[in-house]
Amino acid sequence: MNYSPEERWEVIRQAYMGLFELAAPTMFDKYIDFIDVYAEIREDERESLLLEMTKQEDTVMLAQYIREKGFQDGEIIGEMKGRRILLEHQLTRRFGTLPDWGRERLTQATVEQLDRWGDRVLDAESIQAVLAE
Repeated sequence: MNYSPEERWEVIRQAYMGLFELAAPTMFDKYIDFIDVYAEIREDERESLLLEMTKQEDTVMLAQYIREKGFQDGEIIGEMKGRRILLEHQLTRRFGTLPDWGRERLTQATVEQLDRWGDRVLDAESIQAVLAE
């Protein structure tokens, strides 16, 4: 089924809320990952969705959980963002303006990929060579 971006956002939001009501807190994070993979949610979308949900009145309990979890995961998220920003800066300085596909790859990268690419940026001949799998 094809959803508009707004409808997709609302379906995912409702899935998060329903899951929070049904699952034990220890299982919530695991199942959220399943929703994210199934719905092909990018990390930046997930962060935006969770941030939005913390501001809405109908998600009070989930918002509290997200805030508490955010304090626990904040360092990891901050570290990943820092790695992305540094790598983007290095790529831009070395190769010029980063193409959209390169920026998207950085946004979706795992910590392991960012580390691997960070090592490659020193010796690679092109952006493609740095971001190759």
